[in-house]
Amino acid sequence: MSTAVRNIIWVICSVAIIASAAMTIATGGHPFTQFPSDTIAEMQQADDPGDLFSNTGLTDTHEQPEEVENEFHFGWLPAGGGASALSFASISGPALVMALLAWLVNRRGRGTDITS
Repeated sequence: MSTAVRNIIWVICSVAIIASAAMTIATGGHPFTQFPSDTIAEMQQADDPGDLFSNTGLTDTHEQPEEVENEFHFGWLPAGGGASALSFASISGPALVMALLAWLVNRRGRGTDITS
């Protein structure tokens, strides 16, 4: 493998690692990837969820239920299959392996001759 090819592989891998780290940090640095859910959005739009339990006395404190985050987060780790499998680890892991393989192949191709 030529040095130019190795350098191109390193640049592409470095850009992938830096871009995925920047995306993770820009979206909040959450541990897992999360996509917005229509179901959660509908639940948070309900008029008064306490009406269902008004006769039980559970809503006597008049506290609002805690709101669940329903935003996109590009996480450090994948959160399942499909699109949620995209994460810092799933992008930078293979990029790091490719960069290391390019380095090893280039190093092995040089030989061990000290005089050259």
